[in-house]
Amino acid sequence: MKRFFARAHNVLAHIVLLSVALEFYLAGVGVFAAGSLDPHRMLGAVIVLGGLLLTLTGLAGGRRTAVASLAFLLLTVLQVVLIVLGDVSRYIAALHPLNALAVLFLSRELARGRYRAEVPAEADQPGKAQVYPV
Repeated sequence: MKRFFARAHNVLAHIVLLSVALEFYLAGVGVFAAGSLDPHRMLGAVIVLGGLLLTLTGLAGGRRTAVASLAFLLLTVLQVVLIVLGDVSRYIAALHPLNALAVLFLSRELARGRYRAEVPAEADQPGKAQVYPV
């Protein structure tokens, strides 16, 4: 069962990484071409959902994976909070792209398997552990 969640977490991490990269592109399109940030906002909501799924699958992957996945989820939620607080101060909203860089970095690290937990090896090799391959 741990192998399933490790594999699911790995696949989700790669999908989220691609989504975050696309999110930067959609922000640029909204600002420089289309004039509408609606696609950027919609994909942002999907990325928050991806962070929730990463956290859930990361819980089965050990402490490091769970903490890194939870940190990713919190950074994505902070993205939304920064925009909402933008009504109070534009200087707070200006932290949104800076936080987006942290989201991009952490999604890259999760996809690389930097926080990947060790998955127990087959039952015929007790005491050994292996890192689940990409």
